[in-house]
Amino acid sequence: MYVGKASCILGHLGVLFFFGSLTLRAQNLPVPSSGSIVRLDSRSYADLPPRIVDVWLPPQYQQNPEQRFPVLYMNDGQNLFDGRLSFGGKEWGVDETFKDSMLPPCIVVGIWNSPQRRREYGPQACYAALPKFLRDSICAEFGGFPVSDTYLAFIVNSLKPEIDRLFRTLPDRKHTMVAGSSFGGLISMYALCEYPDVFGAAACISTHWPGSIRYDYPEIPEAFLNYLERKTRLLRKKNSRIYFDCGNRTLDSLYPSWQKKADRILQRKLAAGQWQSLFFPEAEHNEQFWRKRLAQPLRFLLQD
Repeated sequence: MYVGKASCILGHLGVLFFFGSLTLRAQNLPVPSSGSIVRLDSRSYADLPPRIVDVWLPPQYQQNPEQRFPVLYMNDGQNLFDGRLSFGGKEWGVDETFKDSMLPPCIVVGIWNSPQRRREYGPQACYAALPKFLRDSICAEFGGFPVSDTYLAFIVNSLKPEIDRLFRTLPDRKHTMVAGSSFGGLISMYALCEYPDVFGAAACISTHWPGSIRYDYPEIPEAFLNYLERKTRLLRKKNSRIYFDCGNRTLDSLYPSWQKKADRILQRKLAAGQWQSLFFPEAEHNEQFWRKRLAQPLRFLLQD
């Protein structure tokens, strides 16, 4: 039923957006329209493949040398600042959004994905709870079982300490956030739930609730929702905040029914100010549409 849709958006779910030309593209720095980029090359951890990390510093970073800034960790970092480096030539326009929407200044850490993107972004504990035949199916599809626990350990134990050492950050959980789209939305939810003492808020944009390129296994999104419900007690206690959204075109057409179930969980379990879920009619599953609404999740994350 969804073969045609899957073929046109597979890059967003697939193994990688940019590898194969990594050596060439790694020589290029994103050119932001405001602020500046500092590149951390070839960051690796445990058995994870090395990756680039691009750190965007807002204009205020140079203008106010005593000021410290919140930090937003964003997945699929090659897609954030410069269309020349991004999937399909479209970027999120993070720097433009901060400027045009007059948002509070923030350091944005763009973590490039790796050849095993779905393994790193798929919530490991959720897949582990599936029946064996589904675990085997995921292993075959992803090229191995998810390693998102290791990916989050990389961010928390290696990357974040380095960012806090190199830059003028506000390192506490209230000022440390995570965001991503599609599978990046799944790992952002998982990061907030697994490390509520590290991350104070998460934005999960066009979250890929099916958890696979096959859409006929409701057990997978149900496992995500069961996990989220189990974690809400801790999120409420920590006063954590979480944002979701979705459209209803291309791959996003699969999400509204599952998102409504997630919303009902959040409505029952969290305080009103702890969560937000928005629906964008006619919105498709790509960077162009995420850019159009990026100010919404950023405003939610950066509210005081």
